[in-house]
Amino acid sequence: MGNQLRVLVKFSGQLLQSSPEETFSPSAIGRIVTSLQSVIEAKIPLGIVIGAGNLFRGNMSQKAGFDQVVGDHIGMLGTVMNALAVREALRQRGIKAHVMSSIATGGPILPIDPLLARSLIEENQPVLFAGGTGNPFFTTDSAAALRALEIKATLLVKATKVKGVFSGDPMKEAGVKHYKRITYAEVLAAKLNIMDQTSIALAREHNLPIFVYKFGDPLSIMEALQSEEAGTYIQD
Repeated sequence: MGNQLRVLVKFSGQLLQSSPEETFSPSAIGRIVTSLQSVIEAKIPLGIVIGAGNLFRGNMSQKAGFDQVVGDHIGMLGTVMNALAVREALRQRGIKAHVMSSIATGGPILPIDPLLARSLIEENQPVLFAGGTGNPFFTTDSAAALRALEIKATLLVKATKVKGVFSGDPMKEAGVKHYKRITYAEVLAAKLNIMDQTSIALAREHNLPIFVYKFGDPLSIMEALQSEEAGTYIQD
């Protein structure tokens, strides 16, 4: 991997919880920071995107009868809260990090600026990108692919609840096939739900490799990247 590696890591918001009843768990956030430290210590330029599933999910707006546009904006604001929480946890460990948001918020949050973000991550100051794409109807997976391309990442890492890409849902189906490597076209054709199709198509168009692994197994992202058994690579 060496110094050529430049990484964007996507975490689901649910990884900030230790139980479904919580919104933020200090121990869960601590695990996320620990997983990132190996990348930071290796001085690899790092961007981060976090979802908002611990605070607000799309199906919640449907149940409440909200317009989807409103619901998506609530979710985008939730990603700002999560990014600030993780940035604070990084700061407490002596790691200087920044939050950039596609939604204007002011205060300690910067507007999205890809050139500034590249400069900061090259100085070993991670940037957390919040606010999704800034538009409704796009997921944080799509935002992760977009931000990865903006910072010229060489790898998009998706930290999730399963050990890579499977032919079906391993949490619901028995005997599903696990892939060590799979192409973008195969993921799109089979409509595998490891990431949304927009993010896969965007990565494919720009030849951005994706690595999907089970968060915490191992906890260190660098260890996961160095293990052939830890997850799945999506690329041509």
